Amino acid sequence: MMNKVSPEVFISRWLPSHIKNKILFYLIKSPHSNSEQVITGTFHFGDKSYKVTSKQSIERFLPFRNDYFKRNIDDPKNTMSKYYNDSQNDFLIFQKVMKSFVYEMDAIRMKNNKHMQLVKAGKELKQIESKSLDTNNLRSVEYINEMVFGNFPCGLLQSEKETIVAHYKPYNNGCSRNHLIHSDINCKTISISPLQMLWRIHDGLVTVKEKRELAKINRISGRSKLKTNDDYIRAFLKL
Repeated sequence: MMNKVSPEVFISRWLPSHIKNKILFYLIKSPHSNSEQVITGTFHFGDKSYKVTSKQSIERFLPFRNDYFKRNIDDPKNTMSKYYNDSQNDFLIFQKVMKSFVYEMDAIRMKNNKHMQLVKAGKELKQIESKSLDTNNLRSVEYINEMVFGNFPCGLLQSEKETIVAHYKPYNNGCSRNHLIHSDINCKTISISPLQMLWRIHDGLVTVKEKRELAKINRISGRSKLKTNDDYIRAFLKL
């Protein structure tokens, strides 16, 4: 019977969450760690993504050319958590950095278009104006995309940070001059095991409405009397 089950079904239905998380870590890491020379990839800014292999501009404003590209992968295992005492967590950090040099036509385009807008993670609009960029001394634009996967007691979490930095001619004393154009971070939960759900309830990460719905789905008797987080944790532990 088991030989008719696909690997996808076996992983999704039969394996515990912490094993699924390890498989996810491997799938994310292995293609990049085995092909250091591959430079294909994308950068996400707001609600759009841009391929590093294409020569284009963001919103017909900022140059987006692969003049310099590097990829960093860090797997700091057993990192002590800042949020849970005596708790160790697995992290996977994947960072992409790309730099585009600014030429005369790029500066002209920015001056003519005057501004651009990026849609941030919370749907907030971020406006960037050419008059605030000092286009006469702008030398390059650096794009940084950092994705972090963390296996916490409360669940497997993902955060993605987008950063755009402008680099200018150095000062007369040789010191570099940079300007942060854009920075945004988006966090989401990837998977939650039953034990991790109890952690989330304990730390107040589950709303009252969600706890009531979970109690209803699991047909917990006396659920109308459940009031505090400890009440819900004790009730779920009996399942």
